[in-house]
Amino acid sequence: MDGRCRAVPRPSPPSRFGGGAKAEDQAAPRTISTHADISLDHLLVAGTDVTGLIDFGDTTIGDPDYDLCYLWSETGPGFIRRLQELRGVPFSDRLERKLRFWELADVTEDVLHGIEHGLAEFRDHSLALLRDLLSERTPSRRPQTAP
Repeated sequence: MDGRCRAVPRPSPPSRFGGGAKAEDQAAPRTISTHADISLDHLLVAGTDVTGLIDFGDTTIGDPDYDLCYLWSETGPGFIRRLQELRGVPFSDRLERKLRFWELADVTEDVLHGIEHGLAEFRDHSLALLRDLLSERTPSRRPQTAP
């Protein structure tokens, strides 16, 4: 992703995504300082304990739920449900719709990156993943980082 993409905050998913408009979808999203790139490769782990977090280069003001989007893609809904339980925060339908939207948006960016940079193999892999995610044939899994 280049600088022009980082300068624009990630959009919240439309309320029609995943069903009809709900009251919770109409509320303005909270905004806080977010890491904006929490993923398995940015967690420092010792045994079974998470001991730290690295790479704060994408820190921004945004929707706190965005901090879960890469973990959603890498680990799936079960991990996020358990994480929310440990945090004492409910795993809502709204959160699931937002995470799915961001996952689709991220893979779409990967397809475009492959096209813009002539990376045919990466483009094709990302496009296949996008098709699978849209058809819901496979669990959430983000492709490896572009070269």
